[in-house]
Formats: sequence, C-alpha cells, structure tokens
Amino acid sequence: PSTPRGSRHRTRELLLERDASTVRASSIRAELKQAEILLNWLQRVWHEPAVSVRVILRRGPKPIRDKSTAERLLAILESHGWLWAMDEATVEGKPVRKAWGVYGKGL
Repeated sequence: PSTPRGSRHRTRELLLERDASTVRASSIRAELKQAEILLNWLQRVWHEPAVSVRVILRRGPKPIRDKSTAERLLAILESHGWLWAMDEATVEGKPVRKAWGVYGKGL
C-alpha cells in the first residue's frame, strides 16, 4: 500500500526528532558522568576547601583537563548543590579571583 507523501515526510521528521532527542540524552548522561568523576576527585583527592579551574587543569582527573570542560562541569556541580562560586579564595596558598567552595571541606 502506498503512503501519502506528506505522511512519509512526517514519519521521517518524527524519526529524526527521536534520534536528536536520543543524542541529547546521551550527551547529558556523558556530561553528568564526567561531573561525577570530578566530584569524586574533589571529595577524595582534593583536600582544600576551595578549588580553581587552574588546579583542575593541572591536577584534576585527566579527561577533564581542558578549560571549557572544567568550567562546564563546575557549573553543573554548582547547580546541583555540590559547590558554590566564590569571587576570591586561597587555593594552594595563593589568592585566586575565581574559585569554587566544596561543601563539606570546612570553609
């Protein structure tokens, strides 16, 4: 049986939308997994009450050692209540302009 051309087109659109939605969900899951890796590092390895992007780039988990990824994951952890943004802090004995406090680390 033949299907009207418009119906086939709509079916194709629905399949493309579903595929795009699946890709977005997969991307979000991967990003949350990376955020979990960073959180585990902050809780188990990092012993200071505040952390900076620079520290994550130098000492953090290897898959997270690029600036845009580190900043994006810090924002995710902040939005989920694991960190809070600070305008000034001391990290590794040096003052920094932008840092994140790690809840439970004693600041």
